[in-house]
Parts: sequence; structure tokens; C-alpha cells
Amino acid sequence: MPSGETEGSLTRPEGAETSLNITPEQDAAFRAIAELNAVPLESFATVKRFEAAGDLFPFLLSHPLSSQRWAFRGQENAAWGLKSSIERLKEDYSNSFRMEAEEYVRKAFRRRAHHYIGYLPREREELEWLALMRHHDAPTRLLDWTKSPYVAMFFALAKAGEDQTSAVWAIDINAVKGEAVRLLVENGVIHDPVGPDFSFSDPDVFNRVFLQDTNPSIVAPVQPLRMNERATSQQSLFLCPNTLSLGFEFGLKQVLRSDRDRVGASRGERKPEDEPSNPERLFKLKIAPQARSEVLRELHRMNINYATLFPGLDGFARSLGTSVTISGFDQLFFGGAGVFDSLV
Repeated sequence: MPSGETEGSLTRPEGAETSLNITPEQDAAFRAIAELNAVPLESFATVKRFEAAGDLFPFLLSHPLSSQRWAFRGQENAAWGLKSSIERLKEDYSNSFRMEAEEYVRKAFRRRAHHYIGYLPREREELEWLALMRHHDAPTRLLDWTKSPYVAMFFALAKAGEDQTSAVWAIDINAVKGEAVRLLVENGVIHDPVGPDFSFSDPDVFNRVFLQDTNPSIVAPVQPLRMNERATSQQSLFLCPNTLSLGFEFGLKQVLRSDRDRVGASRGERKPEDEPSNPERLFKLKIAPQARSEVLRELHRMNINYATLFPGLDGFARSLGTSVTISGFDQLFFGGAGVFDSLV
């Protein structure tokens, strides 16, 4: 999309060509948005299904997912899309939701948070504020991810139903970051960054890119400077869209499509040692319901459960609910002899 062109709404108002005097360029932009929005995110992903833990764990340890460039997100229902909490709120209450809702939530939280906690971010630390809001379950545009595939597996399976297929998404955050930078530089949103230390988490960069409805729509990885105990335990980071009007998946698809097109266009100039011409940037790993108990038992052996991911009594209490839903939990937690493991 050319620099300065507004992506706008996903659909044109009926009769817009005459009543709003839509230009040919705007008409083409509307069509391009609608076409990309209609493409399922899975078409950009490598999709695999796993029936047992014995197949899933080795896959996560193999190339390319064993690299540190990947981030993961677990979802208890494989049919769910990738949507931030404020985007889900928008969908659930479409008749009453207002686009300025995020600004209201941010201002209301800032105004009253000091009544509940002592430490607060500074005025311009917008990412720190949004991360704090997300920590306390306020609706934001941030989408939670983790650097640990095992933490993502736990969140995918902990509350999944007995007959429910879950999913772990994996994304190459280095590739997404690099392509988002290229798109924003091409459209004059940011200057060409110098060196590998460029970060979307920098306060000036974050405020410029994510809080001013810049074009084109992208998502990029961000991580607040200050990590609380829970975020540290969960190895948390976020993916953040720069616009709410088109949704998280639209921005992600735009970045992935741009990356795919750029790599494809460079095939004729490639050398044998270069990156593959069709690199995998996104995986969707579907986990069959019959694998749930086996995977959760293995994760418990790795000390990954609610008690460790949510330090404190509340997390421990939640862990008990998960424990009694795991097939064979009596052997795992009571040694099969009716005695508590804490007494052993």
C-alpha cells in the first residue's frame, strides 16, 4: 500500500462510490484489504497435528523450532483465531463497542491504579503501562506469547475440554520484526534503523509506531523493560498491532505476505548458503484431546504448572484443579498409595 494511504474500514459503505466520491486508488485499497482479510491465517502457516506427547516433544526440539528466534502461544481451542483481549471485546459487543474504548481504558487505569499499587511506570512509558494493564487483565491490544514452547503447551491444554483439540502457535519473531521494520521504513513511518539493537520496545519507537494509527498495518514483538515475577516465570513477551481497526491477524498476514513476496522475488539472486526460498515463519501445532493427560504429566515433571507459572497461593490452588483432571493423577501426585507427595 502506498505511503500515506489510509487502510480504513474492511468494507465499503453501500453506494460509497457516489456518496463519498471514492477515488480509484481508494477503491483498490478497499479491495486489497477485503481480499487479504478473507485469506485464512493458516494459509501462511505450516499446520501439523499431534496425537501423542512422544511425537510433539521431539518436534519442538528439532529444527527450526529449537532456535531462540521463535515465540509460542497456546490456545485451548484450535479453532480460535489470534485476537487481543480488546479485539475480543469488540467482537463480543459489536453493537455498543466504540473505537475510542482503548484510550478510555488506558486513561481510567492510569487515573486510579495508584490506589492499588505503589510502583507505577513513568508518563511516557506507554508499553510499561499496557503490560501492567495486561497483567491485571485490563483489555489491551497486546497479545501474550512466551519464549517457552512448554509454557505455551501448558496454557493450550490446562483448561481444554476432554474432546477439544488445542493448538500451539509458533512464530519467527526475528523475521516478523525485520519485515515490519522494512514495511514501516518504506512508508516513512520510521527512519532506517542502524544496527541490530533497534527495538520496537524503545519508548519513542513504540509511541510513534503503535499509538498513532500508522500505516501499513503490521504486528511486531515487544517486551517491557521491567518484568514482574509472573512474566519472568512464563518467559513472556507480546506481539502488538499498530492499529485496532483491522485486527491482529490482518496485520500479521500483511507482514507474512510481504516477507513471502520479498523472499520469492529474490530467488534468482540466491546463493546456496542463503536462507531457503520458502522459509517457514509460522507454525500451528494442533494437539489431539487424547494427548492432553500425557503432555500435562510430562510438563508437571518439568515443573510447569499453575503453581510455578502463577507464583502464590492462587496459582497453587488453580494447579489442584488441573491435577485432578489428568488421567493417572493419583499415581503422579499420590504415588498410588493414597499418601500425599508432600509427606514423602
